[in-house]
Amino acid sequence: MNKLFKILLIDDDPLVFPLIERIILDDMSLDYVANSRQMNKMITKKNYDLFIIDIKLQEENGLELIQLLKSDNKLSSIKVFVLTADKSSVLEVSGQNLDVDEYIFKPFKPIVLQSRIQKYQRLKNKKNNSRLGIGILEIDKSTMKVFIKEKDRNTETQLTSIEYKILICLIDNLGEIVSRKKFSEVTGKPKFSEANRALDMRVSSLRKKLGKASNCIKSVRSIGYKLEI
Repeated sequence: MNKLFKILLIDDDPLVFPLIERIILDDMSLDYVANSRQMNKMITKKNYDLFIIDIKLQEENGLELIQLLKSDNKLSSIKVFVLTADKSSVLEVSGQNLDVDEYIFKPFKPIVLQSRIQKYQRLKNKKNNSRLGIGILEIDKSTMKVFIKEKDRNTETQLTSIEYKILICLIDNLGEIVSRKKFSEVTGKPKFSEANRALDMRVSSLRKKLGKASNCIKSVRSIGYKLEI
């Protein structure tokens, strides 16, 4: 089940919030703040998926808020919609080389804004569905990248295509013994079905690259391997 798509609206016009709130679906949430001080409080409490920011705030410039968000490594990848009544804002934002995803011009049609929000929600859900979390491992199936979770960051480990296929085969059969024959079918390596060291050498290399997660791969004598968390 996909998590809520969390949106933060930064706008000092109190009429905008109820307008947007009406198009928020059950699998979305919407919070509202009027300035950067309130914004900073909210982003320490929640992990947002989308910021909708009004460029022409009374007390401050919306461009400065976008620059603040984009300069933060933890927030820079979050989608940003610019909300404005002035079409020249497009040039203003472009001139600052800010990575803005959409421009929403006031007055706007709520249904149009809803469709744009849903577009990025679908992208997020697709990305989440392609990611697997197994113990301290995180696998991105869309890019075939494997990460080892550490205290403050995820470290990518470089696997060969065969090692990656072996790992995915183990994950898909979590807790079950995977025979040498099964590995040969998945990897396209016939020698893996024989009682030789071809598969063992590949698994040994995989274990070294997985570091602390290597002890999850268990050997089953004369049969194959299995993954236990």
